Amino acid sequence: MNPESRDETIHLTATRRATSSGDQEPQDHPGVELFTLLLKAGLDADTARERIRAHAVMVTRQQQYHASTDGPHTQVTYRLEHREHGTDLWQPGTPGIGARWSYASHAKASARLAEAQERWPHYKHQLVEVTTAVTEKPVPALTGSLGRTDT
Repeated sequence: MNPESRDETIHLTATRRATSSGDQEPQDHPGVELFTLLLKAGLDADTARERIRAHAVMVTRQQQYHASTDGPHTQVTYRLEHREHGTDLWQPGTPGIGARWSYASHAKASARLAEAQERWPHYKHQLVEVTTAVTEKPVPALTGSLGRTDT
């Protein structure tokens, strides 16, 4: 196959398989150019599509992250605490080994609570919900030696 016919094949394949968005014709879609470049670089069509999909997923996740961090948001986690019967002092983690885990899922934390109650029945156990408010803001540039401003 000569290079000129390969270019025609690549263009036809990219045009035929690309999906249109809005009023764009498939050959005007921005993904067609990337698809063509990946094919010219030696990737087969299926691998090129997989790479484009993976990139699109990454961009979407990044956009969702930035959209969610534009303002303050809260994060809820759950942790286990225990205490001996007859005492009022709750201690974080599990008895004996003192492992301190936190769980983003209430269902998973509840399952761990049930396991702890079964494993260490001579302790009282409870689930604690921790709500953290998260606000992100840029930090001003540091000046001076090692960030010291009093030099």
